[in-house]
Amino acid sequence: VSTASKELLKITSGLSLSSNTNKEGDFSDKKSGVYGNDISSSSSSNAPTEVNVVASKEKDLFHKKYPLFEDLMVKHKETMMAAAQSSSSSFNGTISNNAVNVNIRSMAVESCTHEPLQKRLPSSMKVERLKIMCSRAFGLDMELQRLHFRTEGDAFPTELDDDENTIGYYGVSDGAEILMNEIDVEAVKREDKNKADMYKKRIREQEVASNALQAVQKNDIRAHLAAAENSANRLSK
Repeated sequence: VSTASKELLKITSGLSLSSNTNKEGDFSDKKSGVYGNDISSSSSSNAPTEVNVVASKEKDLFHKKYPLFEDLMVKHKETMMAAAQSSSSSFNGTISNNAVNVNIRSMAVESCTHEPLQKRLPSSMKVERLKIMCSRAFGLDMELQRLHFRTEGDAFPTELDDDENTIGYYGVSDGAEILMNEIDVEAVKREDKNKADMYKKRIREQEVASNALQAVQKNDIRAHLAAAENSANRLSK
């Protein structure tokens, strides 16, 4: 019963079952009794529209698939309507539960005086799409953005450091504040240079240590060879 009522809800594109039928004629053989909308009577034209024709065919197929549906509706009307409405509200609730309300604030010099954006975003939104939104709102190129978010009670904001991850992956929750910072290009260059210098320094230190170890090993080998030669000379005498 519940499966049929849910399928009926899909066919009628969200139109709920009518509860305003006649007391004695509830869910009779007329399609209007079952669906709450008599598709045979158009509001302003006798010619059926394309939508009505499609709906009529789908409803006819529905009756063929569930021939006892109307009889069951008479006996279990309230139960079936509740099941159909529950299915619809459950679907809408899933969408609602997967969206979060956030405030997006620019911390960049050029746009820090802009009003924060108040948005309701799906948890499945990727960081890349969020950067596109920030770029349009605050005029800062995506490549120069660094996004963080914080919620009430957070000591430090969390960086959204991968454009391919979703905001749900990072745990962005309802009421969170997303901060858009501008990357200091010169500072990044200096940081990259410092990293390269440190890498070269470590390589040189490893080479020096390796050379020293090889020298020690060579000295040990020579000492062992000399000791073995002396021992052989003593035995030959």
